[in-house]
Amino acid sequence: MKNYLDLLTNSKKIYYLDIFVLLSFFSILAGTAFLNFFSTFTSILFLFLIFKKKDNFLSKYKKLLIFLFLILIINIIFSTLPFNSFVRSLGITKLIFFSLALIYLLDKNEYFNQILAKFIILIITIIILSMSYQFLNGSLFGHGYVTNHGNSLSGVFGDEYIAGSVLSKMYLLALPFFFNVKKKNLIIFLYFILVFFFIILSNQRSPIIMTLLSLICYYLFTYEINFKKKFFGIFLIVAILFSSLSFNERFHDKFIKKTNNQLFSSPEKSLVSNLKDTMWGAHFLTAYEIYKDNKFFGSGAKTFRIKCADVKYELIESDNKDLRCSSHPHNIYLEILSEFGLIVFISMVLFILYFTILSLKNIFLGKYKNNFYFALLFILFWPLQTTGSFTSSMNGFFYFIGFAIFYNSIKNLKFKNND
Repeated sequence: MKNYLDLLTNSKKIYYLDIFVLLSFFSILAGTAFLNFFSTFTSILFLFLIFKKKDNFLSKYKKLLIFLFLILIINIIFSTLPFNSFVRSLGITKLIFFSLALIYLLDKNEYFNQILAKFIILIITIIILSMSYQFLNGSLFGHGYVTNHGNSLSGVFGDEYIAGSVLSKMYLLALPFFFNVKKKNLIIFLYFILVFFFIILSNQRSPIIMTLLSLICYYLFTYEINFKKKFFGIFLIVAILFSSLSFNERFHDKFIKKTNNQLFSSPEKSLVSNLKDTMWGAHFLTAYEIYKDNKFFGSGAKTFRIKCADVKYELIESDNKDLRCSSHPHNIYLEILSEFGLIVFISMVLFILYFTILSLKNIFLGKYKNNFYFALLFILFWPLQTTGSFTSSMNGFFYFIGFAIFYNSIKNLKFKNND
């Protein structure tokens, strides 16, 4: 009880910022509107706290903030739809300060990482239970699993079939919860099996593939697990996937047949040509053409959904050119390239490479006790995947949280090394 009272006392000192950060994570379950409200309020509360206490925390990030806001201003000025870009820039600003609020809490409270991990476990548990009920009962909130989304499970997300995507982006954030338990590696392995099983049940191809690859990364680069256990872990995880594909027709149809029809529909064509002819290929080609017309500063944030309808983009080399329009290009790198231009694209790639190189360096030097940071980096920023929007409220939330987690992990290592 005393520990909880201490937590509440410390929380009061920072105007309950930690509570609202946790509520922002929890609001993911309630939908975009709730996430927008709580993350916006949390960002404003964070700025109020900093200025009220005259904390110099933001001074450490002065140059970075100037650079980011300069990018947003230039993007609005050169945007083909300035109002759209202005609205999206407000959302990006919110995500920037929310990310800094998370870094602030991780920096000021050494236990917040554990608290956040426990909260993530609660969120994942709710998602899994809701998916279980939907699977066994046939529906949840009137939404069944036999849908035009390929017989997917949505769980608590209702008519938004994003359960697998959310689980895949969140499951690694819960790992600090297990670090101090007995038989840690066994418990983590069982946790991986459980989460991966429900990601498979979601029947979303990209989350399934990226979760599988991130788990392989985790086991390959975690040195405290011996080779035999690594091999067994990877083998069993892969076996679960292939067993699901072999014994469940609806998974097989979505994962194998549909993929085969999309990528190998014309045997006389190359894989790249077949990819171009898919709906996603049409998005990718359109985004690239928009970039070519707006090379340095992009067409403006939140403009792909409008620009893609331009008649000139009917000339893209895709059989699905009539389906080229969407709210975003379904790849964060092409989204940045088309809407923000080459300068921001190069900056982002260098930023991610910086984290990647440092993560790998620390892994090979044995400085990470656990390498889930690199696995999280992989699942969020591996370029060869279809993704949600980088700057949207829901997907953008995870990307900016990822940046905060990576930065904090590297900062902590530097601090320990200086000691």
